[in-house]
Amino acid sequence: MRVAGDALDWNEPLWRYFKTERFIGLMDSGRLYFSSAREFEDRFEGAVAVMSRGSPVDPRYADMDFGEAAFEQLRRLTKVSCWHRADYESDAMWKLYADLHKGVAIRSTPSEAT
Repeated sequence: MRVAGDALDWNEPLWRYFKTERFIGLMDSGRLYFSSAREFEDRFEGAVAVMSRGSPVDPRYADMDFGEAAFEQLRRLTKVSCWHRADYESDAMWKLYADLHKGVAIRSTPSEAT
């Protein structure tokens, strides 16, 4: 959200683009789907900053080898729901998330969600 001074703009439009089957699933279940970070084409989706030697380790990962296996485990556990902030619809978002205009777009604001 954009910040005007120190205040959040609770009326700023947010968009969520869906493939039709995902939208139907949302309507049927009442639950929003969160993708695993490893479902994206970008193999670095869900990547984290590399820490220097001696940095404290999150106890959940203390016993893991900090190689590819740990990174894949983190990508599996990272869940994502992509929203787009804009005053208008986005052709790029339609192409990426709504199967080339064969989907559904929801427009909302944070104030409508509360």
